[in-house]
Amino acid sequence: MCGVFAVCGTPEAAKTTSVGLHHLQHRGQEAGGIVSFEGEHFYEHREGGLIGRIFNKSVVARLSGTAAIGQVRYSTSGVKHEDVVKQARDAQPMLKKILPFGTVALAHNGNLTNAKTLQLELALTGKVFETQKSDDEMIDTEVALMLIGAAIEPTLVGRLKTVLPLLEGAYAFIVMTSKQMIGVCDPLGIRPLMLGRYKGAWMLASETCAIEGLDAEFVRPIQPGEMIAIEDGKITSHTFSVKQPSRLCIFEHIYFSKPDSTLEGKSVMQTREALGRELAREASIDADIVCAIPDSGNYAALGFSQESGIPFAFGIIRHHYVGRVFIQPPDERDRDISLKHNIVRAAVQGKRVVLVDDSLVRGITAQRIVARLKRAGAREVHLRLSSPPWQHGCYYGIDEANVHRRVAKPYENVAVVCEHVCALTGADSVAYLSVDGMYRAVHGEPRNSTCAQSCDACFTGRFPTPLTDRCGGRIH
Repeated sequence: MCGVFAVCGTPEAAKTTSVGLHHLQHRGQEAGGIVSFEGEHFYEHREGGLIGRIFNKSVVARLSGTAAIGQVRYSTSGVKHEDVVKQARDAQPMLKKILPFGTVALAHNGNLTNAKTLQLELALTGKVFETQKSDDEMIDTEVALMLIGAAIEPTLVGRLKTVLPLLEGAYAFIVMTSKQMIGVCDPLGIRPLMLGRYKGAWMLASETCAIEGLDAEFVRPIQPGEMIAIEDGKITSHTFSVKQPSRLCIFEHIYFSKPDSTLEGKSVMQTREALGRELAREASIDADIVCAIPDSGNYAALGFSQESGIPFAFGIIRHHYVGRVFIQPPDERDRDISLKHNIVRAAVQGKRVVLVDDSLVRGITAQRIVARLKRAGAREVHLRLSSPPWQHGCYYGIDEANVHRRVAKPYENVAVVCEHVCALTGADSVAYLSVDGMYRAVHGEPRNSTCAQSCDACFTGRFPTPLTDRCGGRIH
């Protein structure tokens, strides 16, 4: 996951970047970092915690310059717990001296599925990795920087054209030197990267909400396999792979991205309402009210209500000073689930409730909310999920590769999954949206039609890239 943001060509670039990262806080809550450049100097600050706390006025004032890049961190490697010192150690952007370019800063969203293989190859040539704490703990961003340093092309764009085809998996990179800002999107566009403009400044961001939140103009997405270089206020576009159709992660539409963002030309909010309408068509139920598990289920619940004619009610209130539980370290999740939601007894008492959420992975949140709804007097609770069962690991930037932590097991029959979830949560019934229903909502047609395809590996097990580090390069 993670969120990346950059701006060049504006005074107070670090301040602009801190605001941009604040708009991307939903993509990572463990740590944040900003690197800025002015004159001949790079300035950096990385720390564990949320952007609003890390980048106060005094910190931002020390990050002078007209260009800056930043990242909000959601880790899939390295440290993932409450130790803010260690979180800061692994935070990005990462810097490395690379001749003849001087300092190179890199911020990364995604996950390289052959990073360990590449790291072993580089280690044989004598390269030492600062972020490698054990055989299983390494930041793949450093692998990319090491490869750039080992390449021999005289320009940074040339080196990237050599290095990027060696990388497998999903990545959106922002690279900054003293002279250039470069944005890169992986050959399948699994992780998003957007281009924006404000007066004379250029921006790069993981989502359009960060650009438009700064009253800037969203220009276009960076295309799969595209690299754009910004230098002296001008942009050049380069390709580094054979053109392929986009395979943007479909979970960006369902959960990751903010509802005020735009993906593939579509409003995320409207797509989520469409997911709810499809769910109502496939899994109707006789009930009195529709409630969302806020905030991620809000728009799907609204769509379900619109399609079914069952009134929407605010039966659950979210405490907004608790962040996204899904992306938190495991030792924080249980604590914050209890703090995050409260039930409005007057709305649910004596009612048959359709409870809508975007997805269910571990089932902990749904289990506690169903129990609390029934304690508040709900007669029935029918759980509806606006995506299919999450049955497979994600190796592209989500820390959910461990099958044993999920309720749904690989290739298990959906009816069996629903039985598991009913038993786990205490719901009176459970239903998921089908894969075809998901595609109809997102792309307008079923999955195996002529419509655009997405990366849907977490639902189908069909991984669009090799998984060299895990299964010898098998591809589905």
